[in-house]
Amino acid sequence: MKTLGNEVYAPITDAIGFLKAPLEVVVDTLVSWRIRLERQVELSEVDGALSSWESSLGPLESGPRSRELLIATKGDWIAWVSNSALGTNPFSAVEMLAKYSSSAAVMVSAKPHTLNSPKLKGVSAGRYGGCRFDYWAPGANGELEKLKHVMVAHSGGSKWLFFNQGEPQPFEEPEAYERPRVRERFTSEMLERYCQALGIDVFNEDFYGPRAVLVDSKVNDVPPTISRTLKETQEIMGIVPGRSAEFPG
Repeated sequence: MKTLGNEVYAPITDAIGFLKAPLEVVVDTLVSWRIRLERQVELSEVDGALSSWESSLGPLESGPRSRELLIATKGDWIAWVSNSALGTNPFSAVEMLAKYSSSAAVMVSAKPHTLNSPKLKGVSAGRYGGCRFDYWAPGANGELEKLKHVMVAHSGGSKWLFFNQGEPQPFEEPEAYERPRVRERFTSEMLERYCQALGIDVFNEDFYGPRAVLVDSKVNDVPPTISRTLKETQEIMGIVPGRSAEFPG
């Protein structure tokens, strides 16, 4: 399965949000939103290269404090990732940022299904996998509209589930949606092509940076409920970095 950085930085890279707007606009929008939530906000200019994301965001935490990294790309899009101990989850935050900034947005996720894989025997129990693509854009009336949602995900039981919502887009490969094996109806290669059609080279490390802004927002004197290093998080979540290419999807 294709992933950004071959899962070396997962779960930071489990999912990524993209906003089609200048970096300064996205930063101002995010800061204004966090201030409305009565957060203390600090900004830092940092290196946007993938290899620097861990040092900018770490430790990974859960609680009232959040660190969000806005990365300029080689295209017209700004990438968003966070320091969540559960992994980056852009599907609500980036939707709101798109709404507030009147911007198009793309949100993606790609995780190999490694749970109980014999390839990881004695190394890790693995985890559930899946692949997701969401595409939002302002409509004719200026309101943000979800144009497309495509996802394949493991149910947590014994089944794979497939979802296809929204009007067909010119870049889609609808013939794949009829494949007998559910998990093959939407793959990471398809996700990559869908993103490339919109100007996002999602799995290319060189697409990201060099500019980036770290937005650190917190509630004073309230400690995080969880605080872990990336390595500790990977061990707990069953992530084996550097091996995603060995798995289908």
